[in-house]
Amino acid sequence: MMMDYDDTFVKLCEQLCSKDTYSDESKVKAHNSAMKELAKLQNDMRNTDNGSVDVYGQLLVHKNDMVKLTAAAQCIQVGILKQKSIKILKRLSRDSQDSICRFDAEMILKTYR
Repeated sequence: MMMDYDDTFVKLCEQLCSKDTYSDESKVKAHNSAMKELAKLQNDMRNTDNGSVDVYGQLLVHKNDMVKLTAAAQCIQVGILKQKSIKILKRLSRDSQDSICRFDAEMILKTYR
């Protein structure tokens, strides 16, 4: 049975901390756990023939900024959809309503330039 990568990815991203939740210890623990699971999911997607470009393509246009941010970072790491990911990170660094998301997008852009 093939995993539903995009739904799993979105559910994990919904557990990531925002500017309003970074001071809540239980939210930070959930965030850390979700990040570990996202790394595993990235590895799984990279190591299986599952159309990860299509999955990431959908995630890059998701309504949730943290989903777009995380997908863009992973795309750049694995070398797919790089130009689209950079555009999205630039937009998030400028326009996201969440200051954590804006900061993360800026740092990802600096790291991978």
